[in-house]
Amino acid sequence: MPTISSFYILPRIQGLMTGNVTRFVYIVTHPNLFPVHPPQTHRPPSKVALSDEHQAALLFLPGLRALITISAEFLKTNILYEASGLSICTRLLIMSAITTIFSVVSFITFILVAIPFSWHLEAWNTGTCLYMAWSSLGCLNLFINSVVWRENMANVAPVWCDISTKFIFGVTVALPAASLCINRRLYQIASIQAVTMTRADKRKGVLVDLSIGVGLPVLFMILHYIVQGHRFDIFEDYGCMPFSYNTPITYVIVHGPILTLGIVSAVYASLSIIKLKRRKVELQTLLSSHPSLNASRYLRLMCLASTEIALSVPLALVAIVISSQGDVQPWISWEDVHFGFSWVERYPAVVWRATSTSNLGLERTRWGTVVCGLIFFAFFGFAEEAMDHYRFAYRAVGRWLGVRTWPVENLDGGYAGSMQFQDVGEFLWETTTAIGMRVNRAP
Repeated sequence: MPTISSFYILPRIQGLMTGNVTRFVYIVTHPNLFPVHPPQTHRPPSKVALSDEHQAALLFLPGLRALITISAEFLKTNILYEASGLSICTRLLIMSAITTIFSVVSFITFILVAIPFSWHLEAWNTGTCLYMAWSSLGCLNLFINSVVWRENMANVAPVWCDISTKFIFGVTVALPAASLCINRRLYQIASIQAVTMTRADKRKGVLVDLSIGVGLPVLFMILHYIVQGHRFDIFEDYGCMPFSYNTPITYVIVHGPILTLGIVSAVYASLSIIKLKRRKVELQTLLSSHPSLNASRYLRLMCLASTEIALSVPLALVAIVISSQGDVQPWISWEDVHFGFSWVERYPAVVWRATSTSNLGLERTRWGTVVCGLIFFAFFGFAEEAMDHYRFAYRAVGRWLGVRTWPVENLDGGYAGSMQFQDVGEFLWETTTAIGMRVNRAP
């Protein structure tokens, strides 16, 4: 059981473990960098002349409060993890490894989701393209943040953080909006009466999808400024995050769009299933009016959109419940909310990882975008049309390297796009010649 000495010893253990002894001292001597929340009323302090002693005391008190706060967090965390058999050092090492894993996985997901973008764009699958664009760029944004602010919480790129935080908030609205576009299109296909669609109908559908999948996220990115209490937050090992002042209007602007889009999308998905059950025999005829769709892709799109609903709606409800349990402030005025707007709050990793609420909340936010990207690739990255494009790219690379490729008949009578050679010597000769090496070819 830790004693009161933990208030003084544990922070220093963290400094020694990370190899940065001055970090803790820097936090205490620079309280403006420590996440001691400013008063949420944002009222300016009264301007009263103070003596030098009073001014020195006012400068010392925030540092003392920072010392007590961080020590209390360590003490509480140490008690919890000693009970579970994990020490603070072990937990911090695990969290550091999770950050490294996230950086790698988020960048790989960015590439995987971006690969099939071109052929989906050629098919004018607007909702699918929007889903790919938002999730792919969202992963790239989070990857950059995790790399730039690894073991760092300095405000090194304020303009980037302004853009990044708005984009993070926009992605939370954009993915449910793209899912709504997909479900809306699937419902139109299932309920269409005429087989043929005119060019004007297709153009109208694209414009409606763009207004939902791009217009709504941009609109709510702008509206977020209403409840943006200060510029942004910086979390060590995480990056920039948007800040929302916890007031009743926040639930309408921040949480409301995600929940509403998810519910409307669920209604479209349910209606599509009902229509398909009634018109199961006509499914192929209905899909014939959409050359870019077949039964397999239709079902995969429906599964993708349904998975997005299953993720977004419960998470939005959880976020509403957690936020409502906090300190909800009444809306006083625009000036009250935006007082001291240039404030940038910075959180050391040892603090935001010390509580399960902040740790799980932040990790859920960034891993959610990556999971959405991986789900998309799971549905479409191994489909038949994707494999055809992979074979085409494989042959193109082979031709560029000067290596001969040709289809070889499979046992079932089909053709594979893999590279084949007569023997190992042929393979070595072609490969070494392609890369400019000179070897003596075996007779």
